[in-house]
Amino acid sequence: MSTIISGRMKIVVDGDERLLGAGESIAIPPNAPHTAEFLEDTVMLEVFIPPIM
Repeated sequence: MSTIISGRMKIVVDGDERLLGAGESIAIPPNAPHTAEFLEDTVMLEVFIPPIM
């Protein structure tokens, strides 16, 4: 799960493209192919469940 605190990003998850800005979140399913492009300086909170070691 990723939440944008400030800034903007473009994320593509399994072929589905979305633009995210401050206050928006996205959940990425396990093992889903994904890419991210940060369109400006961005602060993002990411939570991994289960935690990545």
